[in-house]
Amino acid sequence: MTPFLRSLLRSLLRSWLRIAVLAGACAVPLTASAQTEITIIGHGSEQRPIAITHLPGEAALPPGLAQIVRDDLNRSGLFKLIDTSNL
Repeated sequence: MTPFLRSLLRSLLRSWLRIAVLAGACAVPLTASAQTEITIIGHGSEQRPIAITHLPGEAALPPGLAQIVRDDLNRSGLFKLIDTSNL
């Protein structure tokens, strides 16, 4: 075997070995696990009741704007929405 051929085979073997190592590393699932605990104190226990009826000029506003306001106030944790379907 000529030195050139031997060098070429070593180079190919190293390349295939690198590819195999990379493929093996990519095949290992990378998973992370975390546990989150949320404790609400303060405002969550002192929610103020609030009723949001139709907004003045609601027809001229973008659709769903009143619902967005209701959702935002509800998510703030400061307010407890009162059902306005019978008003």
